Amino acid sequence: MNLLFSELLYPRTHARSNSFYIECLAKLNMSLFVLTPQDFYYIENDDVKQIYVPEFSMSGGKVSYRINENRYVNYIIDAVYKYNIDTVILASGDYITIAILTAKLRNVRLFLIHHAELDVLEKNKIKNIFFSTYKNKINHLVFEDYIKDYITNSLGVNDSLVSVMPHSLNDNGDIKPREESEYKMVGLSNSNDDELIGNIIEFEKQYHLFSLSGFHIILKSKNHKYSDGYLNVINSYLTEYEYKHYISSTEYVLLPFSRDFGYRESGTLMDALSNRKKVIGVDIPLMKYYKEKYPHTCYIYDDVQTIISILQENQPNQFACDQEFEHFRNMHSIQNYMEIMRKALNV
Repeated sequence: MNLLFSELLYPRTHARSNSFYIECLAKLNMSLFVLTPQDFYYIENDDVKQIYVPEFSMSGGKVSYRINENRYVNYIIDAVYKYNIDTVILASGDYITIAILTAKLRNVRLFLIHHAELDVLEKNKIKNIFFSTYKNKINHLVFEDYIKDYITNSLGVNDSLVSVMPHSLNDNGDIKPREESEYKMVGLSNSNDDELIGNIIEFEKQYHLFSLSGFHIILKSKNHKYSDGYLNVINSYLTEYEYKHYISSTEYVLLPFSRDFGYRESGTLMDALSNRKKVIGVDIPLMKYYKEKYPHTCYIYDDVQTIISILQENQPNQFACDQEFEHFRNMHSIQNYMEIMRKALNV
């Protein structure tokens, strides 16, 4: 098998996890080619054949996105014919552009890794129509069982075409916190909902419960900025090192996501559980699913008072927490990923 791993855009947020998938795929019985901008992925295996392409800007809006995606479509097609590629894993992409790619690669097996784009289908009828033209002509890779249930039951994708693969572990083993649990809770995702962050700020201004409890909290916002010495809301850019340090130095990770965060994975959730941190999140499908799977390490909140109550009153069973963290690590291990992809790819 000659397999090509590619993107239709190259978001930096995918580089870490995609590097993990590439390293795992390289251990399987096939020839692996990777279409990539230079130095985008961290690839140690010399057997991986890297095909270098330009890294186009992602700051030009929707029109620019579409133009750049079509450029990468052409690079993919050129690579398929030049290297006799029979299987392509597309790590993400817009559903309209993927329709163009599938039309041009009729004799190639295509696997699509679904990300946040899935949430667009219920709102965007045009993308839904395009997706329906090829949904049962390609293979689908999703991160959780409940996402597979959604695309098979609600979107009509054939069950046999869908595989559930684990997201990569995001272990910050190289980052040593200055002090264990330096922060009680951090919430640093770019998916944080500003209205929910604003509610937390107003609650603290009125009741001062974070400060009265002695809890040091760091939250990230797009627009809000606030600090009373305990609740610290920032809206500035965090370096990768700063982000990892906060995750490594906290007891809890907060996921204050909007209600339209539906059928997608959260990299922040993966970061938290990979580094043995408990999670508090809003009542969205992802958190419901993880609360059921990991009841001692994942919690759901309705309002700010619930967050305070969890932080003040929660006395977790450490043995049960350790078991859940280990189960998560096993499910997201190299060995489990390779076994799932070996079966999906039939290699």
